[in-house]
Amino acid sequence: MKKERIQGLDGVRAWAIIMIFFYHLYPQLFKGGFIGVSLFFIMSGFLIYVTTIEKDFLTRKKFHTSSFYAQRLKRIYPSLLIFLGCIAILFTTILPTGVHHLFSEGMSAIGSYNNWYQIAQNKSYFAKMSSGSPFTHLWYLSVQMQFYLLWPIIYLLHKSILERYGIRRANYVFIIGIILSAGLMFILYKPGLDPSRVYYGTDTRLFTFLIGNLLGSLYISNKNSNRPKITNANGIKFSIYVIITAALIFLVDGNKSYVYRGGMLVIDIILSLFIWIIINSPKQSLLLNNRILSFIGTYSFEIYLVHYPIIFYFR
Repeated sequence: MKKERIQGLDGVRAWAIIMIFFYHLYPQLFKGGFIGVSLFFIMSGFLIYVTTIEKDFLTRKKFHTSSFYAQRLKRIYPSLLIFLGCIAILFTTILPTGVHHLFSEGMSAIGSYNNWYQIAQNKSYFAKMSSGSPFTHLWYLSVQMQFYLLWPIIYLLHKSILERYGIRRANYVFIIGIILSAGLMFILYKPGLDPSRVYYGTDTRLFTFLIGNLLGSLYISNKNSNRPKITNANGIKFSIYVIITAALIFLVDGNKSYVYRGGMLVIDIILSLFIWIIINSPKQSLLLNNRILSFIGTYSFEIYLVHYPIIFYFR
């Protein structure tokens, strides 16, 4: 069975990396641009679910944990290792006294625990860039890899319930996980203190991936049902969500309590609805399929790796 490409996703990735880039470049102006990371997390959860379920059920290829991990490593590590090597050489040559702990931070990225390393070192994501390092942004990649590590457990639990009781009950795996993870963010957040612990934590960010998983499950169910599909008449909804998402870039502030007291959950739901409109509406997908956005989206991972050290260096 030929794998069907979901239209518009490269455009969503491009939108996410653009938000992140401008947040790192002008954090005071685009103070909510960090939600581009949430958009990436939702996309990851969505795509992992869709690709896994299609291989397992539609093409009858049994899910193998080893091959799943091998594919993830093959996708991420070649670019990561090249990036780490180049940046280490560049910065130790140009700024030998300006960058500390490059080796330990690089190893934490390779070991996929950079987010916990930064938590242990009391490094703030929301502090000025001058107090960080060219590897600060790699916390995202570590959270991503830790989710991949958990995915076989999450999926096999979901699958066992799906085969016995159907998709609705199986989706409670995601819903319960979302509630627990978002609740943990609420509990662990300490007003008045730097929020980086709950921002970096895999446990407190897992709900974003699970929202993507749930979105993927709903997408597959809608795709295989006889219910009317979303039509091009949803252009108004699409425009509304574009405006809302753009407004969030200027209005959301990562240092405010509301973000960690339910705000992040609401934002992620809004972003998931934005994705839902795009993947179910061919006309709206075409708006995101232009050459520029498609190029940026296709190489969004590589752009993410290199953009922060460049900004860091010139700062």
